[in-house]
Amino acid sequence: VTGFNDIYYVSEDIIKKYGLETGYFVHAYKGKDIRGGKLLENGMYLFYPYEIDDKGKTVPVPEEKIKSNAPRLYKYLESNKDKLLSRGYFVKSNKKWYELWNPRKKEHFFHKKFVFAELSMFNDFALVEECFYTDSACGAELLAEYSKYYPYLLLYLNSDIATYIYKKISVPKANGYSIYKNAFLKELPIIFPDENLSKFDEMSQEEFNVYIRDMIGITEEEYCNILQTLNDYKEK
Repeated sequence: VTGFNDIYYVSEDIIKKYGLETGYFVHAYKGKDIRGGKLLENGMYLFYPYEIDDKGKTVPVPEEKIKSNAPRLYKYLESNKDKLLSRGYFVKSNKKWYELWNPRKKEHFFHKKFVFAELSMFNDFALVEECFYTDSACGAELLAEYSKYYPYLLLYLNSDIATYIYKKISVPKANGYSIYKNAFLKELPIIFPDENLSKFDEMSQEEFNVYIRDMIGITEEEYCNILQTLNDYKEK
């Protein structure tokens, strides 16, 4: 969460217009940029003034370092300093004036993970390696011992059955949408396969929907009811 997207989250055109140095910018995505299990190119960049110290902690880059390494960027930030300091909640914190409100741990953005929109009608997860994301997008990593299940879980999370179950767990919003957060994902039951996981590397989503239906033992009639329920959300 940046705390001020108008200043921190900018297009490539803005970077070119002001001649901003790009060393402290990262390509970042919002929830609307995650569609069909993929990241859509958006041409947007996030000012991310953080580094990892010797103890592995995410800390802000010193102001003087930014000023020295990226003078035009620093001038851009300084020209918006009054706006940044107009946020009462931010001023009361111990953050430096140019910091983001909630930068998350930097190392997380370099790890393999699922990313997904915070608000969506249906399950729509993308599996990514290095990826920065900001407001309206979320990320979830697997514990190391479960990393081998990433391909399988991508298919499972995006399946019709998992979508049907998740929408029963999450908080409903207007027009058939649901909130997607890790707190609700933790409640989603996961069924792990006993067979060779390599088969899921090339399996299509349609093939997996049939696979998981048969694995669980759902009848054709029950599955049709699930699909009808999901279709009803589109008509709300």
